[in-house]
Amino acid sequence: MPKLPCRFKLRVNKRYYYWAYVFPTRKAMFQHYYAACKEYDLRRVHPNFRAIMHGWRVWKNGKLTGELGQILFDLSYFGAGIVSHEMTHAALNWAHQTRTKNEEKICWVQGELVRKFWKKHWKLGLDKIK
Repeated sequence: MPKLPCRFKLRVNKRYYYWAYVFPTRKAMFQHYYAACKEYDLRRVHPNFRAIMHGWRVWKNGKLTGELGQILFDLSYFGAGIVSHEMTHAALNWAHQTRTKNEEKICWVQGELVRKFWKKHWKLGLDKIK
């Protein structure tokens, strides 16, 4: 059984990725969210979300890394619709960051993020947590 919260990397491709987090409670998710806002000096959104894609870019040694942000989920409000919704935000953020306008590429990225999320979800045994 995995220990929550759990974090794993969701790759868009070889260069770009998001950090995905699954929290046991909404309270735990918000504690992480507020800490990330402070660490990355990010604007907070209205604190009434049940999951969120939080985009950013990271500079390291004078170069942009492939890190695009984080996607936060709370197990008390979790399912296929929520995952698909947040991965759509992630795909659109990737498209914006890479200046991709090709609709088919954006749709492919969204589908791949959803597929990779669920593959990791099952591999980690998150489906067994009640």
